[in-house]
Amino acid sequence: MRIRIVAPALVGALALGTVALPASAFAATPKPVITHASATTLVLGLTGKATESIRITATDPAGIKSIKAVPYSAYATAHGYKVTLSDFAKVSALPVISRSATGETAGESDTETYNVKTMQLPNGVAGMVFDVAVLVTGKDGRTTLDAKATSFALFKRADALTAKPSATAVHKGASLTVKGQLNRADWSRFTWGGYAGRWVALQFRAAGSQQWTFVRWVRTGSTGALSTTLHDNRSGSWRYVYGGDAASGAATSAATWVAVK
Repeated sequence: MRIRIVAPALVGALALGTVALPASAFAATPKPVITHASATTLVLGLTGKATESIRITATDPAGIKSIKAVPYSAYATAHGYKVTLSDFAKVSALPVISRSATGETAGESDTETYNVKTMQLPNGVAGMVFDVAVLVTGKDGRTTLDAKATSFALFKRADALTAKPSATAVHKGASLTVKGQLNRADWSRFTWGGYAGRWVALQFRAAGSQQWTFVRWVRTGSTGALSTTLHDNRSGSWRYVYGGDAASGAATSAATWVAVK
């Protein structure tokens, strides 16, 4: 009988706001939170070695039981595909990189030898975007599914860049021409070809300095060739830098020293 008497009194007190309860009494048990997700792009020339990796970090007051990831084409998403829990049924958990009582970083990295001719990789797949769906399960059994934890281009075509000053020694104030060449891997033809119409940065590092400074933009011609002329007033190194684009990787030429007399 005591319960029947006390319970109505408690309900009334709650309604009047005269009984204070901790916020945790009303708060839902928190789900895992994904704090970081990343995947690397494979930038491929014609042959060589490339490393692909994925890394996910999540936290949960109860601790993390497992982290799973499934990459899939963003094209599928645009055409109505939706990731569900069933997509993870046969997927193994990512290996643990580091773990604490309330968090975990998981992922993997794999380096392999490649040959785009053997892979029959067409140029058209360069820059194709993939989304990464992530499923995190806490030790209390609660889950978080993020269908688009991160996005990345699975493949990009590699670029190769050169820089060649017209002289290795000049008088102060004399003209110096810095030529170069930007080539891009042509997977379909299994060769390298000039990359036309790209803006490339000319950089200079003065003698005794560790810092590269921007000088000017130079645009590649129809064959991928670069050329610009300036007045050289200080000894130092010259190089070209290409930042890459949606389908092509970045490239930096070797540095060439030019002495100013």
